[in-house]
Amino acid sequence: MQTCTGHLVGCCELAPAGAQLLSNAFSRENDITDILDETFTVTEDRFGELVTIELKPGGEDIPVTEENKKDYVEAVVSYRIERRVKDQFDAFMDGLLELIPKDLVNVFDERELELLIGGMSEIDM
Repeated sequence: MQTCTGHLVGCCELAPAGAQLLSNAFSRENDITDILDETFTVTEDRFGELVTIELKPGGEDIPVTEENKKDYVEAVVSYRIERRVKDQFDAFMDGLLELIPKDLVNVFDERELELLIGGMSEIDM
């Protein structure tokens, strides 16, 4: 996924707990054979209703194995930092680009743009 400034984001952008969980559970050293019973899906609670989302077509029928665990981790990361918020991100970008031309947005890195949009996070009293 690309950010507002056009930079790519990856696993490090996940919340620390999510990144650590994936990293620990699916590290190369940990063999998941006969330990994990997962498929290429994620389950989310949407206003009290559990919804299963396929991470790839037919994901509900694809078990996570030692051979494809890297693909599973990449699919989960992609879903969590890109697909899950795509509509909201696209709407935000449409609004932002109505106010500021894209070539001006791309001048800033992520931290600078965050500071311009949100201001200082600390208030000096």
